Amino acid sequence: MDEKLLRKKFSIKSSDIKILYKIISDLNVRFGFDAKHFKKISIPNINTYSWSYAINRIITGFWLQKKYSILNNISVYNVSSNERNILLGNFINLINKLNKLRKKILNKKLLKNWLNIIPQIIKEFFYIPLKYKIFFFKLENIWKKIILNGIIINYKKKISIDCLLKQFFQYNFSLYKTNTFMSGYINIMNFNKIRIIPFKMICIIGCDQENLSLYTQTNILNLINQKIYQNNKNIFFETVLSTQKYLFCSYTKNIKTEKKNYPSKYITDILYYIKKNFYITNKNKYNKKKIHILKQVYINNKNKLNYSYLINYNVEKFSKEKKDIKKYKKINFIIKKNIPITELINFWKNPIQYFFKKNLNIYILNNIKNQLSEDELFHIPSLDKYIIKNKILKYYLLKKNTKSLFKKFQLKNQLPHDHIGKILWKEEEKKIYLLSNQINKIKNSPKEISFNLKIKKYKLSGKIKEINKLNLIHWCTNKINFKEIISLWIEHLVFCILKKSSKSILLGINNTNIKFSYLTKIKAEKYLKKYIQGYLDGLKKPLLILKSGIIWLQSIYMKKFNIIKNDKYNINIAKKNFLKEWNGNSFYKGEKKNIYIKKLIPKINPIIIKKICRTCEYWLLPIFKNTNIRKYHIK
Repeated sequence: MDEKLLRKKFSIKSSDIKILYKIISDLNVRFGFDAKHFKKISIPNINTYSWSYAINRIITGFWLQKKYSILNNISVYNVSSNERNILLGNFINLINKLNKLRKKILNKKLLKNWLNIIPQIIKEFFYIPLKYKIFFFKLENIWKKIILNGIIINYKKKISIDCLLKQFFQYNFSLYKTNTFMSGYINIMNFNKIRIIPFKMICIIGCDQENLSLYTQTNILNLINQKIYQNNKNIFFETVLSTQKYLFCSYTKNIKTEKKNYPSKYITDILYYIKKNFYITNKNKYNKKKIHILKQVYINNKNKLNYSYLINYNVEKFSKEKKDIKKYKKINFIIKKNIPITELINFWKNPIQYFFKKNLNIYILNNIKNQLSEDELFHIPSLDKYIIKNKILKYYLLKKNTKSLFKKFQLKNQLPHDHIGKILWKEEEKKIYLLSNQINKIKNSPKEISFNLKIKKYKLSGKIKEINKLNLIHWCTNKINFKEIISLWIEHLVFCILKKSSKSILLGINNTNIKFSYLTKIKAEKYLKKYIQGYLDGLKKPLLILKSGIIWLQSIYMKKFNIIKNDKYNINIAKKNFLKEWNGNSFYKGEKKNIYIKKLIPKINPIIIKKICRTCEYWLLPIFKNTNIRKYHIK
């Protein structure tokens, strides 16, 4: 789909690729076209993973238009718009043509039967503009030449297309000249390809001692004897001579092996030579007797993992560019006086992400291409698991049978095939059954309350659901996490202002729960003012509330005595826990890999760690004081 000429033939735009990847990931197509194809590649007939089943889902969804969810053992896939229906129609046309081609090239054939296969592929799958007609004409001629050569020598055995394609691709390299350089482009090559060819800028990547070995020939200027020159040429010396304006050299420390990498001796020699023989123009005092060849040397070694040296012969360009840099205007934040409680909760769930999305309009999406898999499912993906658990819970609370629900998810490919899917489904049912029992014990005539509170000059409005006679109940089908805790905490503060003697409880799987203690109206108002002010401050500047800081606070706070531990032993444990969460490991990506956090904190240091810890302590200590929160609730 990345090929432009193929897309144009089937009226698929480049902007449509993301939509198609999203649809394919929803359909969970894994491998194979149909039952015959499964048999041919010797795998069980897993019909729901096939392309033919996916196409049937789309077609039935188009005709039925959300009237049914399952029809004739087919899970109906509904598409929201007519534009997407047209796109899917074009894509299905491509898939069907590919399947026909697969059948054509599947078996061995005589050479004469292979003669027109490449011309047919070009005709059916590619839109050929005028400027590419010669290129495709050459490809057809190369293919015909290979086939006709075999026919001339009377090769009468049947042959597979794989053997012919190997020769075909070898011939294709003859269309391009080797060792050629494109002017106006970036040329990537090995050192041994360079023969004193001048370039404006040369970048040498990986200047480690291992990658650049020292030359053995003592007389490096002896270029007369070609044998000596070819065997012992000083590649680095030639590269420096080839550079017209800029020479960039870099080397990198290997983090995985924790092996110390040092720059090549060539770099250290150049730096020593520069310091000894040349001077920097921006210094006030210098020796005028020294020869002035190099105007500036830029050394960038702020990041300990990446070192780079740029030798620059033309500094004027840099100075001009600095003058032309436009000053960015400050962002004017418009803060509304009416604050919905949903907005307040969404902010406190992830203050940093909220700042980037709401104020800067920066939405970082995962690459959908990386989500597609060709492997058979042997587990339930996390997103599908979340949806499945919520559906099962809904059925249990309504006292419905879950057999039809199981079939629905299996036909949607959201569960592994056959017995594995059944085993995993039963495991999830057990967990949700315990949670539903917990909810039914506490739940008693739940109500929904609308409110409108005035806090300072701001109005907080919204609705609170699941209010029972004595308490406010929330539940989550996963393990209890910080987002669930902070959501209920905000609602609990409002609930304490509205009703006297009110308590709240958060229920999770495996019989876990967090109880929120009763707060007086004055205390609840005081806390709510604090969190509204935090919301207002966080819109202007991101609050550094991170999971690593929350874990640090949990490690150092003693609920029993309501104190922060100050002894060295507990402080060191808290720091270790902070860094574990920050750095992560081979199974879990640490917070430093989070794209939003990276932008704010490119590199951690003791000052930033202290700031994160103090921020989390200031904003989250009230939650720790007024709940029975435990270590396993945060992890």
